[in-house]
Amino acid sequence: DPVFSSNFVKAEVAWFATPIMCESREMKERLVEHFERAKIQTRSYFAGNLLRHSGYAHLDDPSRYPRADIVLERVLFIGCSPTINPDMLKYITKVFEEFK
Repeated sequence: DPVFSSNFVKAEVAWFATPIMCESREMKERLVEHFERAKIQTRSYFAGNLLRHSGYAHLDDPSRYPRADIVLERVLFIGCSPTINPDMLKYITKVFEEFK
């Protein structure tokens, strides 16, 4: 499946979280709900297009960077703490694979 892969559990540690990019905002919202129902916490992408923030608006036109908006709409994170053990990874993978 090109959208989801359980290969994320083989990634090197990224001390904060593992990003997941969905096909659409709707899919992201459904996946967040799915994870959260299973007690797997998620976080949204932090800021999106920083040029839309008043402190950076003078730097450039935000409409020149449409991918920044796409990332904000479609990316979520799940934690990847070094305290996550193999059983936890199996559970995360199982929940991820159950998503429809």
